[in-house]
Amino acid sequence: MTDRCEAWSFSIAGSLPGLNEYTAACRTNPHAGAKLKRGAQMVVAAYARCKKPPVFDGPVFITFAWHEPNRRRDADNVAFAKKFILDALVDLGVLPDDGRRFVTGFSDEFHVDRENPRVVVSIERNVHDQRTGHGRRGRVLQRARPSQPIQPADQTRRRRLRRHLTCDRAALARGARGARPARLPHPPQAWAAPLGEVVMKGHAVSAEDVLAELRMGEWVSGAEIARSFGVSRQAINKKVAQLRRRGYVIDAAGRLGCRLRSVPS
Repeated sequence: MTDRCEAWSFSIAGSLPGLNEYTAACRTNPHAGAKLKRGAQMVVAAYARCKKPPVFDGPVFITFAWHEPNRRRDADNVAFAKKFILDALVDLGVLPDDGRRFVTGFSDEFHVDRENPRVVVSIERNVHDQRTGHGRRGRVLQRARPSQPIQPADQTRRRRLRRHLTCDRAALARGARGARPARLPHPPQAWAAPLGEVVMKGHAVSAEDVLAELRMGEWVSGAEIARSFGVSRQAINKKVAQLRRRGYVIDAAGRLGCRLRSVPS
């Protein structure tokens, strides 16, 4: 860690998992959501360490610039990843906490960059002015609001809404009309891979990619190759079969993986 500073920014290559991916992971397996979140935080922490993160011990304002490869994902789905970023910064010690006491506010900017999708995080120290109640950026920092009594009509409305949400949770738990809920497809595991092996969502693995992995070592596990590209083991097996049809001699052994013995002349 370096000394405290007034502003700091770093960028994260590719796209982070959104709300839909996290929800699908939680529904697939009780531990899949936690694994996806932990993997995303590892990626964020690795990119943050490359920029020598400082220590902010006071209130800050954070700006998130989301550069997506296309417009397929909704803005609220994309911006959900800020939770992964904030938790990673807290784990690194950049922020003491991600509560309102230290993160006084944030803004989101959305762009489309097909060639270089990324997330740019900018943190600025927000100096509180006791006289005006505003920070350096002109935003109110936790200004106290006068409490208003809750009207009886509001209490009834809140009670009905609470009952409605409870019924919805019960229906989701047992499935509609008692039927078993449909099984969602397993989310891609690209975000759970180490930083050096991360390939973002949307990358189609080719036979040349698998061949490059086989050239790197003596024995290479098919599961490791699949995890590095964020695809299934069956997809890697299909590419290995294509390479064999093209004349490459590839050995396979249990608990060892695959090995490239010779190439076609």
